[in-house]
Amino acid sequence: PAFGFCNSDRMRLLGKRPTANIAQAKTTAVSTLKGIVAASGRRLDPQTVSGWSATALAKSAAIVSVLLGIIGLAGWLLELPVLQSMWPGRPPMMPNTALTVASLGIAVWLVLPKAIPASLNLRYRAGQGLALLAATFALLSFAQDVFGWKPGIDLRLLHVGRASYPTALSAMSLGFGVTVLGLRFRGVWLSEVLAVITMQIGLLGAIGHVFDVPELYGSLYSRADSGMALPTSAGFLMLGAGLLCARADRGLMALLRSHTPGGTLARRWVLTPAAVLLVMGLVYWIVQFGAHVSPGVGTWTLLMTSLTFLTVAVWATAQVLHRAGLERDHAHRTLEQRVLLRTAE
Repeated sequence: PAFGFCNSDRMRLLGKRPTANIAQAKTTAVSTLKGIVAASGRRLDPQTVSGWSATALAKSAAIVSVLLGIIGLAGWLLELPVLQSMWPGRPPMMPNTALTVASLGIAVWLVLPKAIPASLNLRYRAGQGLALLAATFALLSFAQDVFGWKPGIDLRLLHVGRASYPTALSAMSLGFGVTVLGLRFRGVWLSEVLAVITMQIGLLGAIGHVFDVPELYGSLYSRADSGMALPTSAGFLMLGAGLLCARADRGLMALLRSHTPGGTLARRWVLTPAAVLLVMGLVYWIVQFGAHVSPGVGTWTLLMTSLTFLTVAVWATAQVLHRAGLERDHAHRTLEQRVLLRTAE
């Protein structure tokens, strides 16, 4: 069945040839199949993503996040607003947030795979403990915004407020994601779900800063300095990707690297939601500030843009899958013909 036809079809084609010829046909078919796979150049290292080491990508994300946290803290200690927000007039990165981002960056670094089993690796357990501590503080901060509870975790020494609710939610997701890195529920790795949520929140915040939409980065009109800062958005976006790359041999990353139809579909669609938001934000900015059209025309333009973009993405993906199916069918036919020719000899 691995060669595209069953034993009965093979016997019908070969007739009553000796068993040695059948064994030779099998050997030839296997060699031909290996040659086709080798010629296609699609062999991937389990720890590489598009030619880059997944571990190196995770380490880079962790290092950059730690640097962003240090820069944010330095901005408050040196009283330099440009280091606090990196964008004049936008919400700054709070000291609590800077410590959280740096701590989570260290936690992601510590849980990277090593030769020692995770259950015996003290470094791995230390990373999980640090992530759990950061997630707990983020949960307390989130409770302040949602339920009005005041546990008093602000940094009074610097006379500043607490983190915004998108920041706290991102820290909770990533921290608990590192904590449950080895757990899964019904075949789904919980850390991957939480990492994707973190990336989505960070992406929304970055898009909000680019197109000046305060609602996307969680700005509250009752607090002028509230909202997720731009370096915070970038940090959580990279940390979410780093957490996914920390275990690139399983789950979502294994699917993205595969050359199956599912992998092709995932690679084509993984960035589509972000691209739709960026295009819609650009259209909104042009319509509102460039063309000065009525709100009705602006709403119609946004909906038409999103519909067109999604339609093009669907058809482009269908074309790729169609070509992959044709190549697979052609490879099967070529293999069967080579087996028949070798058997006839």
